[in-house]
Amino acid sequence: MTTSSLKNIVLIDLQYPYGKNHVYMNGSLCAIAASLMAMGHWVKILDFNIDDSDDSKILQQILDADLVGISVIGSPFIPSAIEFSNRFSSKVTLIGGQVIAKLQREQFEQLFKGTRATQVISTADLAIALGCSPQVIPDSFSSPLTPVWQSMGKQRLKEYLSHEFALLVSQGCAYDCVFCGAKKREREQFVNLEIFTKDMLFIVNSAKEFGLTKIEAYASSLDFFQNPERVTKYLEVLAKIRKQTGVDFKVRCLSCVKSFVRAYRKVDNLGALLNLAGLWCIGFGVDGTDEEVWKSQNKTHNDLNEVNFCLDICQSAGVRSEVLMVMGFAKDTAHSLWKNLRSSLRYVYRWKKVVLRPYLAKPFIPGNDEWLTDPRVQQVIKNPDLFFNLDFCALGSRLTHPRRIHRWICNLAYLAIIALLTPTGHCTTSPLFPQGSGSLKGLRRLVNRLMPFDR
Repeated sequence: MTTSSLKNIVLIDLQYPYGKNHVYMNGSLCAIAASLMAMGHWVKILDFNIDDSDDSKILQQILDADLVGISVIGSPFIPSAIEFSNRFSSKVTLIGGQVIAKLQREQFEQLFKGTRATQVISTADLAIALGCSPQVIPDSFSSPLTPVWQSMGKQRLKEYLSHEFALLVSQGCAYDCVFCGAKKREREQFVNLEIFTKDMLFIVNSAKEFGLTKIEAYASSLDFFQNPERVTKYLEVLAKIRKQTGVDFKVRCLSCVKSFVRAYRKVDNLGALLNLAGLWCIGFGVDGTDEEVWKSQNKTHNDLNEVNFCLDICQSAGVRSEVLMVMGFAKDTAHSLWKNLRSSLRYVYRWKKVVLRPYLAKPFIPGNDEWLTDPRVQQVIKNPDLFFNLDFCALGSRLTHPRRIHRWICNLAYLAIIALLTPTGHCTTSPLFPQGSGSLKGLRRLVNRLMPFDR
């Protein structure tokens, strides 16, 4: 690219949507920054959890930019993205991220009407904004992150490394769970292993320079163990770096139950490798205990015996298991919800290293199967505050659980698990009020602001 075609780009990480700051290095924002920097563009990342959005210097950086970009990482961030676009309506603002990519074009235009916001669904959309061919934009899986981290400056990088941060390993999941809004029915793509190794060496050596003896990361993989032979290579890299540097680099991840069982049977001494690599916690998508409910959600790959086997393996290896218990589906009944509660208690008392992470399913979110067909979606598009009600931590509302008795029993089961297990230290989820609608909105927002951050 010629120097005249290079752009000054500001990428923005929006503030945590419940009115307080949550410092967390945004993996998707760093990935797009890496691609843009590899092209030669000047890229600055601003984080409204750290940077004051009203500071004159911050405002000037935004106003001076040729392009502004925002990566939206969840439905509750959409109102903030709209607010930003309205505030800077004169700026061309590229809005992307998994949630935004799943909105229909007309939905996006309705939400961001009156602004110069541009929906980025594909590389082609980004190429139009950059004035180049899609073919010249590097793949984020083969673009090094080290230049992005270096550009932050040491103080900012140290602040990020003092908190848990996103670890880019792979994306894509072969399964097709109805309620899930993530990229699914896709072949998993991995970050280039050589680049991953160099990036990890930089990040761990930086931590060592900052005097940090321990850092923690959350792997980007939707199903970490779905390709066991390949992911083993990344674990071996982490194990080698931990041994070389002496920094306790700890990682947690997500996995489908079936994938982990298959990996255990294929990889020799998997438990030992997990310990050497610093993989200390695995979140398993259990999502209930009823086969009929699983069937309604295309989750027939789950098996209760394999859940038990996973927990046994992790217990033996000294690895913490987090049972993700999404519930409150349309097919759930008082009986199935009671089974969820009973099993949740059993998991904790039978396996001492198990922690529950209960969530309340929402029938439609951008990207899941119901988003394109459910007539209630238009209510959300007309009133964007209702995106808050689609948070999986939020209690069921009339919008998401319209049948009154069903809503009550779903909320009761969700709260019961939290109430019974949080005092024991075996539950990490905090419930949120659906603050997008209903009476006492101000009080709901206040309570949500006081709630601990979700993991």
